[in-house]
Amino acid sequence: MSPTSKAIAWHALSASQATGLLGIPSSGLTKEQILTARARDGLNVCEVRRTWHWAQRLVAQFLTPFTLVLCVAVLVSAVAGDTFEGWIILAVILINGLIGFVQEARAQTTTQTLHRLIPAQVTTFRDARWKKIATAELVVGDRIRLEEGMRVSADARILEASDLLTDESLLTGEPEPVRKTTEKLKEDYPLAEQSNMVFAGTVVASGAGEALVVATGCASKLGEITTALATISREESP
Repeated sequence: MSPTSKAIAWHALSASQATGLLGIPSSGLTKEQILTARARDGLNVCEVRRTWHWAQRLVAQFLTPFTLVLCVAVLVSAVAGDTFEGWIILAVILINGLIGFVQEARAQTTTQTLHRLIPAQVTTFRDARWKKIATAELVVGDRIRLEEGMRVSADARILEASDLLTDESLLTGEPEPVRKTTEKLKEDYPLAEQSNMVFAGTVVASGAGEALVVATGCASKLGEITTALATISREESP
């Protein structure tokens, strides 16, 4: 099983177990490990779908099978001389299309906003020293530094924590900062109670620490949300 498998409950492993599972040497990832991880997982980015022009999105709402069926119903009503029913169906088509257009526009705006939450650079431990690298270059197994005020660059298992609190309202809706520890937790703990984990896009409210990256790009919790929003489709009325 790949160490990046979603089946692994990283919060249920001790810090040493997580590091051992990924085979991380004391000097940080080797060049070979970095290349292997990048070939397997890709860059630490979650690409969103191509942005459509508003007119393209609007037209697309009226080209669905459901809409085409309603258009046939309008024609049938017109031929049968039931113009009132035809106007009602036409109104349903327009309202349904406009609702879908607005939903997709909002989803795209939210997706773009989430995409901008990841910082441009991150401090990681490689070649036996701390260095700044582009966040996109971060891979599973990297050891990252957590500092007050920064946004977290990837999902990671906390290795060291000093009065560390993070704002996770983006993911959990919890208004108060969450105190972080290095303690091993039970496997059935939900995301909101995983106090030994930090997640991409959340903010370090205070304190400092170090963490082991366990999920990047679209595999992170933020990436899952971004992907879900990018592929959102409106439910058709029966």
